[in-house]
Amino acid sequence: MNKRSTLKEIISVTISNLCIVFSGVFVGFLIPKILGVTEYGYYKIFTLYTTYIGIFSFGISEGLYLKYSGVKYENLDLKGIRFYTRLVALLQVLIAIVLSIIAVFYLPGEYKFIFIALSIYLTALNITTYYQYIAQMTMRFRDYSARNLIKSVLTICSVILMYIIYRAQGKNLLSYRYYLFFVLCISTVLLVMYIIKFREATFGVADNWKDKHTELADLIKKGIPFVVATLCSTLILGIDRQFVSIGFDTSTYGIYAFAYNMLSLVTVCTSAISTVLYPTLKQSKEGQINEKFPVLVTFVSVFVFVALNSYFPLKVFVNWFLPQYVDSLEIFRIAFPGLAFSAAISVVMQNYYKLLDKNTLYFFINLLVLGLSVITNFIAYHFWKTPTSISWASIFTLVIYYLIAEIYFIKNYKIHWKKNIIYILVMSALFYLITTIDNNYVGSTIYLVINIVLALLFFRNELNEAYNKFVKK
Repeated sequence: MNKRSTLKEIISVTISNLCIVFSGVFVGFLIPKILGVTEYGYYKIFTLYTTYIGIFSFGISEGLYLKYSGVKYENLDLKGIRFYTRLVALLQVLIAIVLSIIAVFYLPGEYKFIFIALSIYLTALNITTYYQYIAQMTMRFRDYSARNLIKSVLTICSVILMYIIYRAQGKNLLSYRYYLFFVLCISTVLLVMYIIKFREATFGVADNWKDKHTELADLIKKGIPFVVATLCSTLILGIDRQFVSIGFDTSTYGIYAFAYNMLSLVTVCTSAISTVLYPTLKQSKEGQINEKFPVLVTFVSVFVFVALNSYFPLKVFVNWFLPQYVDSLEIFRIAFPGLAFSAAISVVMQNYYKLLDKNTLYFFINLLVLGLSVITNFIAYHFWKTPTSISWASIFTLVIYYLIAEIYFIKNYKIHWKKNIIYILVMSALFYLITTIDNNYVGSTIYLVINIVLALLFFRNELNEAYNKFVKK
């Protein structure tokens, strides 16, 4: 794939992700208002546990992705792919049945409903993710983007319908179960669309166990470290929410989760780069790592700190439109700069660990940081017992995570790292300082000016090169 094609694919995925951001605005601000703090808390408990269900792919989907990234769709061994498609589908159905039985007989109250819904969602999501990996590894990003667009449209329609019901009932708060019903319907529709789109990879003559058991073992061997490392990474980024969901009531968790829901409007944009990056990097030479790696971290960091300026209008909006969630603003303020660290890890470093086939090393790094995260969050909860202290503990962990994850590249590829980490730390400190200013307009202006000045001061050559390469030409 040439540079022009790569840029087109990034733009395509970015546009689809912007549509997700647009739908995320509807979900992020209308759903909390329609449901209220407690019901929204129950919905966010559901979404908290959805982040863990990827483990039930058992590394098969991820192993295929790692092994065949960059291969054209028409060159795939379709008989082999059909075998894996059916195996993944069967595993998800069996796991969903077991999870439903556990929920019915052992879980109390709302958790029973949440985990039954989770079992249905697990089946649809993991099979859909399998097809998404096929689209990504064969560089069919437009198929991936088209379904993101459809998902966004369906999500917006469902939220609008719920808002109509909310208004028709005299603005009486709705149950989170209504929205979960729509979520399950949308995930099922997307699954059916993927099955139709990739019908050649689903229906027809397939290899059998005897033909594929050796390769299957190899795929699991490749995929399990990646999927477990990803799960550990997810736990690191979400362990604070797990502590709050267990240690505090549902309303407090709803407030805490709303802050992170606002953060997701930025993270979905950075994922556009991550989606395209690995198959593209796989075609690059290993010797280019010391050149490309720090530049990618630079652009991700600059983007995040530009996005941080959205804190000021969001603060005004929440005070006006969602006053019952105003306590989430302090959590939002603490957590927002952490995106610079987490985005650099998930968008750049994780993809390079995959590229260099260092998934096992990345797994052990994540395991180490996960242990640190549990310790810091436990200390924060035990001694201070406030959601804000837990959020600060997570920021501390992210800084350590960033440094540990980067050590391998510093040691083995002599990358230039000091400028990036200094920029991130300085900008984070300035954000915390400037957001103490009561006047939002003054604070926003000061932050924007300082952001531009420091970005040019630190990265003038990198930004100028990017301008000449992509804009001026």
